[in-house]
Amino acid sequence: MRALAGGTRLAAALTAAALLAGGLAVPARAHDPRQAEVEVEESPLAVSIETLTPSTVPRRGRITLTGQIHNRSESTWTDLNVYLFTSASPLTGSAELAEANATSETTEVGGRVTTPGRYDEVPDLEPGAQTSYRLDVPVSELPFGEAGVYWLGVHVLGSSEEGRDVAADGRARTFVPLMTENTPRTTLTLLMPVRQPVRRTTEGRLGGVDAWVRRLEAGGRLDTLVDLADSADVPVTWLVDPAVLDAVKSLADGNPSFDLTPTPGAGNGDSTGSEAPVTESPAPEPDLADELEELTEEAGTAERWLGSFTETAAGDDVRTVPYGDVDVAKLLRSDFGDTLRTAQRFADRATSDLGIDASGVVAPLDGVLPRSAIRRLGTDTPLLLSERAVDAPPGRVRLSNGVEAVVYSEVARTGGPLPTAPQDALALRQRILAEAAVHGLEQGPGRPLVVPLPDRWDPGTTWRSADFLGGLDVPWLRTVDLGLATAVSTAEEYDAAPAYTRKDRSAELPFGNLLATQDLHRAGRTLDDLLSRNETVAEEIGRAAMLGSSVHARSRPQRAEGHTRRIAAQVHDRLKSVYIESSPLITMSSESGNVLVTLVNDLDEPVTVGIDVETGSEDLTFREHDPVSLGPGQRASVRLAVTSTGTGVYSVRFVPTTEDGRPLGRTTDIRVRSSQVGLVIWAIMGTGALVFVTALTLRIVRRVRQRRRTHGPRLEDPAP
Repeated sequence: MRALAGGTRLAAALTAAALLAGGLAVPARAHDPRQAEVEVEESPLAVSIETLTPSTVPRRGRITLTGQIHNRSESTWTDLNVYLFTSASPLTGSAELAEANATSETTEVGGRVTTPGRYDEVPDLEPGAQTSYRLDVPVSELPFGEAGVYWLGVHVLGSSEEGRDVAADGRARTFVPLMTENTPRTTLTLLMPVRQPVRRTTEGRLGGVDAWVRRLEAGGRLDTLVDLADSADVPVTWLVDPAVLDAVKSLADGNPSFDLTPTPGAGNGDSTGSEAPVTESPAPEPDLADELEELTEEAGTAERWLGSFTETAAGDDVRTVPYGDVDVAKLLRSDFGDTLRTAQRFADRATSDLGIDASGVVAPLDGVLPRSAIRRLGTDTPLLLSERAVDAPPGRVRLSNGVEAVVYSEVARTGGPLPTAPQDALALRQRILAEAAVHGLEQGPGRPLVVPLPDRWDPGTTWRSADFLGGLDVPWLRTVDLGLATAVSTAEEYDAAPAYTRKDRSAELPFGNLLATQDLHRAGRTLDDLLSRNETVAEEIGRAAMLGSSVHARSRPQRAEGHTRRIAAQVHDRLKSVYIESSPLITMSSESGNVLVTLVNDLDEPVTVGIDVETGSEDLTFREHDPVSLGPGQRASVRLAVTSTGTGVYSVRFVPTTEDGRPLGRTTDIRVRSSQVGLVIWAIMGTGALVFVTALTLRIVRRVRQRRRTHGPRLEDPAP
């Protein structure tokens, strides 16, 4: 039940009592790395810091802390006193601050303020009960001196059936920076990520609707992020995966499946296909009740959030990662650069469709990229890398291949010190402020500090009381967006190769995920080309394809690949619904002729289909035929002109295609027999006709000559 036991606790209590005799005591100790290996017993009283005002040490005035004390033990605690404690010497470097942040929660890092009237007496606590506290101490009574970062926290001491001592029975701690007039001003850029795994069903609908609604409704994670950004006049830079915005839009639209129906305003004017001789049935009249149907509760929640985000982000710098947060490292290392560029185009169009002004950036979720991938990016691609990838302070660097990268700090992902939850809103705010202070002391004003918030950070319910963004608005800290931070800073040369370990490489997606994405994307484009009046399905299916190569799929890549291939199978089945029928054997009685085939459209949408013929021989050739337009469920007969220069039996394959020649997948095989019997018959008939004409001519000539020989000239009649 206690943090220390037996002789160890007694020794610590006596030492602390001696040091506390003057009201302030227990100087900060150096961190012992071995403490991380010691299992710390949980304190019986859980203490939180919910407010700290001001967020930095003021020149004059008071520091006020408030929070809660919760009795998580099975004992009743009485005579409870709450003390503020601070360290006497500052932390002035980033490495020193990181080491302090990792110290054990039981490590004494400061002395308590025991002056009467400066601590809070709170009521007794039964098991499971809780109470609040408030500490209000003038700055003049605290041991702050030089610029830097100080420990600041709370110790709670009380009595139980085991007695009372001077060791803390509950504790909470954080950092507070002190910056004087002579210290340099720091530039801070805060990145607000909107990144989340997205899953589509085989029909194209958004999966996990209930979880999405929880994120979007009041108090949900995504809803809170928008409220947080809108709570203070502090600029933030949104780092958005447009697949998340697409998911919310799908929910707002009623979560439809892939739309194969004719796109409003789209026609078939560019088609060269001939109309089939079958009248298409008229389209049914729209159901007015469906058009007037009110939005479901889920759709209303999604629509409200999407509107709030669009309005809030309109005044901010918005950066988009490639659609679906695709695994950039794997794509570029595997020569799938076309897929990456497709994901970037999808990202641009998704935000543009929502009226959001955004620019693209490559920001790997884990913050690292191999040199080979960076080399393929090109020098004009904005790149964000973690400080663990580049052994340099946060800021701008120019890599050896000419690519410029913004190196960001990982402090927000590390969070604040224990025992407080590392990513508690106030703990995170103070950790960022502390890092900004030592960054300014070490690097000066010319190198901005870029800090992305954790990718799935939930500010929780205490972010308002913590005044998360408002607490960053301090005189010595200039908060700017990423665009301005890049513009006002100079890139430093960095000749070393970015760090990329075997563990990083092994975490990449398998090659099969990339192939599945490529197959589904191509199938979607083919279906789009096939449908006569649809202009959206290629985009919808292509965006779903990117999710199969998302970095979020790294934990379960086979599942993501299998799901992507199942969607592709559904698309291929639709493509195979357009096919060709013909007799299995056709006999040609002459050198040229026609082969009759039937085009069949078993889809519920109009299509334009071409015919590709594979003969495997130069002796049998089919004349190219124009594409044919078919209505829903329509069949059409088509005569294909064919020419044969030889005799024999030929294997012929009919392949239905799109107008652009993309095969649809279902083929028809027949055999064509060319005997050229008709040619012989025509030769015989021609010869016979020639003989007949010749014989007839000779007969006439002979009769004329004979008449002239046997009948002389005619005598005139004698005169009367």
